[in-house]
Amino acid sequence: MVTAERQGRLPREREDHFMRLPGAQVVSTRALLMVRENIRAVIEARAMICIYGQAGRGKSLAVNTSLRELAPKLTRRTQFRSRPSTPDLRHELFHALGPQGRPPGQPIEFDRMLRGALEETHVLVCDEAQWLSKMCFEYLRYLWDDIGSDLTIVFTGGDGCFEMPQSEPMLESRVYAWQEIEPLPLEEVLTVIPAFHPVWADADLDPIAMCDDEAAHGNFRAWAKITHHLTAGMKESGRILDEDLLRWSYSKLRQRPVWPEVLDCPNPPPVTVVLDPFDDVVHTRAALASHAPQHGRLTVHPTPGTDAAITLAHDILAALGKPVPLDGYHQLDPAPVWSITAAWILATPVTHLTLLRAHLLTPHRFKSLLVLRRRTGVRLVLVCHHRAIRAFLERELQQVEHTIAEAPALLPEAKPSAPGRRAPGRPRPLANRWIGLPALTVDEDPANLCQCAAPLAAERDFSPPVMPSLTQAEVAWRLHHATAHPHLAAHLATAVFTAASTTQLDTVHVHDLAPDGTAVTLHDHGLRRGCMTHHVPAWARPLLRAAAFLWKIEAGTNGPLFTDPLDSTGLPPLTAFAERFKLRPPQPPQPPRPKPRRPRKAAKPAPKSPEKTVWPVCTVHHRRPWAAPGPERMYGCPYPPPHTQKTIDRRKKGWLPPDYGLRGLQPQRWESDLSRQRDSATPWTLVACSHPPNAVQFH
Repeated sequence: MVTAERQGRLPREREDHFMRLPGAQVVSTRALLMVRENIRAVIEARAMICIYGQAGRGKSLAVNTSLRELAPKLTRRTQFRSRPSTPDLRHELFHALGPQGRPPGQPIEFDRMLRGALEETHVLVCDEAQWLSKMCFEYLRYLWDDIGSDLTIVFTGGDGCFEMPQSEPMLESRVYAWQEIEPLPLEEVLTVIPAFHPVWADADLDPIAMCDDEAAHGNFRAWAKITHHLTAGMKESGRILDEDLLRWSYSKLRQRPVWPEVLDCPNPPPVTVVLDPFDDVVHTRAALASHAPQHGRLTVHPTPGTDAAITLAHDILAALGKPVPLDGYHQLDPAPVWSITAAWILATPVTHLTLLRAHLLTPHRFKSLLVLRRRTGVRLVLVCHHRAIRAFLERELQQVEHTIAEAPALLPEAKPSAPGRRAPGRPRPLANRWIGLPALTVDEDPANLCQCAAPLAAERDFSPPVMPSLTQAEVAWRLHHATAHPHLAAHLATAVFTAASTTQLDTVHVHDLAPDGTAVTLHDHGLRRGCMTHHVPAWARPLLRAAAFLWKIEAGTNGPLFTDPLDSTGLPPLTAFAERFKLRPPQPPQPPRPKPRRPRKAAKPAPKSPEKTVWPVCTVHHRRPWAAPGPERMYGCPYPPPHTQKTIDRRKKGWLPPDYGLRGLQPQRWESDLSRQRDSATPWTLVACSHPPNAVQFH
């Protein structure tokens, strides 16, 4: 419990370490020394600083230790656990600053009182700053901008602490320094952990390295928990530190399972920035022409008119051939979509990701790309079609390894192709047909989870279903383009090549899939043929690996392979998902066939409508054809029907005039037509008169 005299002040030294670990010492890491230097510079400049990083990396300890040395009496500390409003922030500042009297009731009086209190020198620490809203950040900027204030602000927080100030240009421009607290590298762990606690003082470096690789991962809070469990175990058992006791101590932590692929790349490839200052269409077409996901090259052309991070993730999924947007998640939550995107990139041979229009990147979009790069180890190429790079992008690139190249060097002119023609796609003869599969059956008895060493399917005399090559290619195409949810596609793909029941499919866990995706084990306690290991065909391996990678990225546990670790809602079951893409199960429900229509009673035949004609409504037909030397202009056009009162009445009733229809024109000129019509006994004659050019008389 925080006492009244300690409210708003720095915590005591014994509260710096997690769980108040007895015997723990403050060690001078590189991050702590950098925090101390940055805070000293910020206090001298009376400015703002943002210190951010994931939970447990020692942000609060570094800030408290530095301020305890630099400004112990001037520091006031605030901390929020939920979304505060502006009145909440006013009252929190009132209690942190500790002025005399009671809080004023009116906002104007409250602000006047706070500005007066801030005329004295203060260092304000806003811990867990990611919970602050835009209005709270605006209020802090208002207090800091006041002429009479002598205020230094230190923002600290976890995920979101960087993005929120970056989204406010007025506040972002006032932040003097930015610092991210990274995990401790292994060489620094081997140096500082022996000095962190006496239990590690005489320990060998090999157990420390093993513990960091399997459990701690450079996280100081994890090291504090492991040390707490280890000291308790040594005290109860009377044993000294050994490998078995060490493994027991960190077995209580949720561990990240070892996976042979990249899940957290400490040294990802450098970012390549391609400068295209004149926005030449040649370079854009060259980048689009290099798009080949099957060969490891992915080119993304972002959707214009939006700066949402979730939209960029949808663009990457669409470039991979997946349907977007994703169902089952909150529409504004980008975290599940980015996790699924990383899983698909890890499961496919994508090694290069080229992003066009990179000069329009926003801070939160670029942050998401860096997280994706760290998760997958993909080589990120940013093409900037502008003369100058944005200020925040230059600042962020200084913190990561990068190279800058010119567009003509990396994006030469692509080979010209025929205008208006695209390379013909591979034909799909079974594109719109239903396909019957010997799968998707259901067993009533549940199968329990087992840890057996299942033999191969061939050893149990089981032969997987064989599909014709044309059918297999069509099924593979549908499953790869059916959904962006890896567990749905992997579930149906496993049912296709194993012909297993849904109960057997539910027994598959992540550890039952081989790391390279070539084999999967299905468990069955005597329901059919027993537990067996099936060979995974090449077309289905990316689907199953993507489902496993999603579990490794999001949950880090050995859960059911064909379930969603992101807890999606509203997704279809397996049979409904199969029927949606015209894949038939061997048992009902089958898609209903169209019922034969009963013939209607014989009715009187309706009069046939006349052939559609073209009336001479064009100006060419009215003004010039009668006197022009080319009568072929009217050739094929009908003459108007007789215009009398009788034909008008019949036309209103739907009856056609008896002499209605096409009449051919003679190919002679106007003068020869007149002379021939005078000599002939035709029932009607077309003559010219002194009426306007559009007038025609019938005689």
